Amino acid sequence: MLGLSSMILGAFLCFIALRFLLSITSALFSRNRSIPGPFLARFTRFWYLREIHRGHFEKVNIELHRRHGKIVRIAPNEYSVDDPEAVRTVYGPGSKFRKADWYAGWAHPDPSRFTLFTDRNSKRHAAERRKVSAAYSLSTLVSYEGFVDDCVGIFDQRLRGFADQKLGINFGHWLQCFAFDVIGEITFSKRFGFLDAGEDVGEIMESINNKMAYSTMVGVYPKIHPPLFRLLSFFRGSKATGEEYNVRFALDNISERKTRFTTVPSNGPTDFLTKFLEAHSADPEKFTNYNILMGCLTNIVAGSDTTSISLSSIMYNLCRNYDALAKLRSEIDTMTAEGRLSNPVTFKETQTCHIYRP
Repeated sequence: MLGLSSMILGAFLCFIALRFLLSITSALFSRNRSIPGPFLARFTRFWYLREIHRGHFEKVNIELHRRHGKIVRIAPNEYSVDDPEAVRTVYGPGSKFRKADWYAGWAHPDPSRFTLFTDRNSKRHAAERRKVSAAYSLSTLVSYEGFVDDCVGIFDQRLRGFADQKLGINFGHWLQCFAFDVIGEITFSKRFGFLDAGEDVGEIMESINNKMAYSTMVGVYPKIHPPLFRLLSFFRGSKATGEEYNVRFALDNISERKTRFTTVPSNGPTDFLTKFLEAHSADPEKFTNYNILMGCLTNIVAGSDTTSISLSSIMYNLCRNYDALAKLRSEIDTMTAEGRLSNPVTFKETQTCHIYRP
């Protein structure tokens, strides 16, 4: 028994030594070895993982570019590029760049359960994006304005209630509540109820936050994702993957809508789910049931978080720059007095407003 243990330990140590030697060799003989960056980042991804875990990588990355220039190394064979001209090269039509392994940390281990965000197959990603692109065009997004207005009215009532009672609130949390209910409205014509409850309904926020934390970290070492995902899924008490509740919520709404779905065109605005069901009805093989689910889940997971972050950033920077805020308030007052703003304000009306820089 002791001999077997010694053999296992010896094999493990040999593996570690081999990995170390390969890292050193790769760093010394790589054709990109002249690209600057943190010393540790030449040999291991641990530096990158550590900086992400600390929670201020965006500041660290800016400082690296100030010190080293447009291209810096952040991990072995991984680089950060700070050059607007590179956007066209990396993301433009015909680009040979594909999504990095980091996206694997966001994907389900089952390859058939891909999403637009996680799909690293460029050809399939382009084909799948074309299926839903019309639902996200600017003209279509403006048609969802009525759904947003309903949430704006409820949000306005909640904020006025807090003001009347002189209550301090976490405005970022309430903007997230607003964003979730807006996403629910435009996707399912059904609010989640965050603005009513003022708290995490069904622990959706927590599950998405856990998913974000898990995938951001595991994406640095994507090879550990499949076994770790299965392990965490086995222990149902863990919410590290953060997917099951959101999948069930979307499936329940899709199932309920299918029972009363009709192909007769609606006179009023239609939500995302209706558009997806119409596409499925027109060509079930091209726009599958999975496409319906994937589209709805993408809105819930990605749409709510990015929307609340954008709103929070706008309000935060307005509050920090009083001159810009004062100018904006003055313009709103003037436009209201002149009858150029309705209640609620329309998207078209906002396009005549100025952008005030501090």
